[in-house]
Amino acid sequence: MSNQSFHLQEIYLVVKKQIRSVLVFTIVVGLLGAGTLFLVPKKYQSTVVLTANNPQVTDKAALFNAQIQSLYSGYGSTDDLDRIVGMSMLDTLYLAMVDQFKLQLEYKLKATDTLRLRQLAAKKLRKDVLLERTDQQQLKINVLFKNPEMAASIANAMQQWIAQHAMQENRKRYEKIVTVLNNKIESVEKEYQQVSEKLAQTTSFSQINWLQQDQQRFIEQAQQIRKAKEEFEVGLAAMPELVAVQQVAAPNLKHVYPNEWMFIFLFLLGGFATGVLWVIIRNRK
Repeated sequence: MSNQSFHLQEIYLVVKKQIRSVLVFTIVVGLLGAGTLFLVPKKYQSTVVLTANNPQVTDKAALFNAQIQSLYSGYGSTDDLDRIVGMSMLDTLYLAMVDQFKLQLEYKLKATDTLRLRQLAAKKLRKDVLLERTDQQQLKINVLFKNPEMAASIANAMQQWIAQHAMQENRKRYEKIVTVLNNKIESVEKEYQQVSEKLAQTTSFSQINWLQQDQQRFIEQAQQIRKAKEEFEVGLAAMPELVAVQQVAAPNLKHVYPNEWMFIFLFLLGGFATGVLWVIIRNRK
């Protein structure tokens, strides 16, 4: 044939003339692709679904007032879910899963340094975890793994770690508030003591009246602060769950990877394209 570039019509005629060669390429490559599927490790997916509880229902006033509790929804806000999503992305979470399930061995990783080995396993786990935030303000944690039971176990363990971490962070917040209130009580008591000492030394009627008013004011302040402190201490003693599980992960016995039909289709398409290219090049010589 001439050295001029092929037009579409010329290409069509060449392919049509040697369609058998193209089909042979397509079938051979398709069969090779189907054969390689047996070498591709299967992966199974398990999903746990979380929502954020509303921390407002456990705040100091709500703890003592059922009417106030009824004003709040049990579901958390967008910000509450943001915090849970943030926790699900922490390195400490993935390292904890590596340690709990000995994923260094599961992934068959090798490294001389133990820390490096843990980091490699955590990085690999990240690739097998898909975080999905839904329009219903849910967080779906999808875990892919070669073993369906292990996939479910890891997903549920991640949920438990997130729930525990959220509770610990909330506990720290309450403990910090209690510490601040204790310091405030000490400060008010010190001021009350100073006023009492001045009152014992003064003989002026007007000063006595003012100092007694200060005493009463400090007493009322101390009572209010102690009440708030007691409320937060009750909250500490009955620390609620900030993460609600809408769906527990269960083993899925049907693998999601590889998608056999998609693989075969791509190989057939590749075989067809290779066959077409081969006959075009052959006829240009």
